[in-house]
Amino acid sequence: MTKQNDNKRGYTLIELLVSLGIFMIVMTVAMGSLFTIISANKRARALQLSFDNLHFAIDEMSRDVRTGNDYVFSGSGNDCNSSFVFSFSNSSDTAISYRCDSGRVQKRIGGGSYVDITAPEITVTSFHVYDRSTSQPRAVIVIGGEVEAENGVVSDFNLQTTISQRKLDLN
Repeated sequence: MTKQNDNKRGYTLIELLVSLGIFMIVMTVAMGSLFTIISANKRARALQLSFDNLHFAIDEMSRDVRTGNDYVFSGSGNDCNSSFVFSFSNSSDTAISYRCDSGRVQKRIGGGSYVDITAPEITVTSFHVYDRSTSQPRAVIVIGGEVEAENGVVSDFNLQTTISQRKLDLN
């Protein structure tokens, strides 16, 4: 009688179940982390989109003010529901006015009605334009408020920009 020496062993059912259980635990933790990262990325992108809109509104105001003239600062206060209105004539001699009402920065061209230039997710709580003219007309725009992303994340902001008038040389 010859004895077979078989060193080929497979995994037992217990070893297979334990390794499968460990794999499932690791995958559950990894998937939870992945979903958290995806959610944080969506919130960050929504906030960035809102801030891009706010920067676009500030840039639009800056372009108008740079080429404008006859600046008029009327009203008082710097909260968003005050009577403060900033008006001037643009390079085409069209009247432009900016104000803040109900949490939105608004623009009026000519004798038309005011139109919101900030996104609905942006709530402006303070808006003021200061006259800082010395030898050259200059304005400082200060806007404060908060941005609410679609997931309910709220971020406060305070923006300030200084704008110097540029006279167009049409000769």
